Amino acid sequence: MSFREYWRDRIRESFMNAYLRAQAIGFILLLPVAVLLWIWPLFPYDKAIVTVTACWFFLALVKEICFVSPYRNAAKLQSELDTHAKQVLDKAFELLKRPESQLQPFQALYAAGAADLETNEQLMWVADKLSEHHEHPTRWLEKYVRQEEWLSYFQWGKRHPDFKFEEGADYLKALVRWAVEHNRGTEESISKEILQGMIKLEQQTN
Repeated sequence: MSFREYWRDRIRESFMNAYLRAQAIGFILLLPVAVLLWIWPLFPYDKAIVTVTACWFFLALVKEICFVSPYRNAAKLQSELDTHAKQVLDKAFELLKRPESQLQPFQALYAAGAADLETNEQLMWVADKLSEHHEHPTRWLEKYVRQEEWLSYFQWGKRHPDFKFEEGADYLKALVRWAVEHNRGTEESISKEILQGMIKLEQQTN
């Protein structure tokens, strides 16, 4: 959504909210005015009531545009983002629970749709929650992919024609490619370090 479209929607939403409130207030105020005008046709305060109602409407409109509508929209978007992150987390847990699943936590996180999250903070939250019951899914990324690059790395993997993160050792091969492309070391040194790390992990689990 562009800057222009965002504020167009906020103005439209604010106008309708302010209009409905002004309409309700105006209706209540105009009832006694109508009675007074019927009793005293020259009652002089009808214009004042209309002016006050109009001023209230424009003040309410400014409040809606500048404060209420942006806050409401941000809360709605945040709620949608949180819901999406929870859905990814639940799906990752479900994939890891399947008896036939041979997925590692990183692969399950990717297969659950981590690349489609909106922010890096969401991905970090999901990964940390997943690590409460499994190996941390990004443990292999720590040295080669900076924390602020996690989402970019997942999205890069999704677009890359040579790798499928959820299959076999592709996620490790992709990690080597990413690290080399980002000058984090040579292919030989990185591959050696990852292999040594896997051997050490296997020894610890056994």
